[in-house]
Amino acid sequence: MPAPLSQARLIQLTAAAVAVLGTLVSCTGRDYQPTAIVKDGVVVSVRDQKMAVMRGGKVVKTYPVSTSKFGLGDSKGSCRTPLGAHRIAAKIGTNQPKGMVFKSRKPTGECVAPNSPGRDPIVTRIMWLKGVESRNRNAYSRLIYIHGTAEERTIGTPASYGCIRMKSDDVYEAFNLVNTGDPVVIERCSISASLKALEEAERMQNTPLLVMAPAPAAAEPHNTASLVSYRHRSSRPPAVALTHKQTTAKKKAASRTQTIQSRKAKSGKSASRPFKTSRSRRG
Repeated sequence: MPAPLSQARLIQLTAAAVAVLGTLVSCTGRDYQPTAIVKDGVVVSVRDQKMAVMRGGKVVKTYPVSTSKFGLGDSKGSCRTPLGAHRIAAKIGTNQPKGMVFKSRKPTGECVAPNSPGRDPIVTRIMWLKGVESRNRNAYSRLIYIHGTAEERTIGTPASYGCIRMKSDDVYEAFNLVNTGDPVVIERCSISASLKALEEAERMQNTPLLVMAPAPAAAEPHNTASLVSYRHRSSRPPAVALTHKQTTAKKKAASRTQTIQSRKAKSGKSASRPFKTSRSRRG
């Protein structure tokens, strides 16, 4: 007879079962309302377990995917799929063959066939996501990717450890349809609900939903202020704001310069020589 499970292991298995049940209910129950609109980018539906690539407000291609078997969320160490608006921070795997195994985002030189027994590596292509909302701010550091998997038999059901899994052929094709900086919105709702919201926003010329702008010509993946726009702010150019720390340092440096020059002027010394400030770390 097999050894009895420990209490800790039972609690872990129960929590995983509850998470899977919740995800399955969201996939089969009532539809949800979308939280963001994408005209050029990617929409991932947890309910459908599908991913749609959008261009010009039209679906270019739809693929089956797998979100997390542990449910939805962004807590560190949770192995859950984060909801909301993201950007493709990096594309990894260009020119690598299908089935190439990646470890720490580097090709190992080994290629694995789909559904190889006992193998579950990241393969073929990687699109590294960075969250642009507070509810998914950990996505980048949690290494949330859209990537190929060798376990293709599980595609179409929640089976990942937080990432968006795709078949090798599909991720190979999708990789070439998207750009670095493109928006990726992960929603509870169906693809059809997202498309309906997009149609309504286009017809009404207004929407309360977050509208994700397409990737700029020169993407700045670390500057989310220039990557997210709202419909009611669409006429304004995206602002690139200094952080509070940078602004404070700049003000203090200017104040010190003015004080030194003032003292030198009163003492009769030349004030033409600029005051040297300490070099600040580049952000």
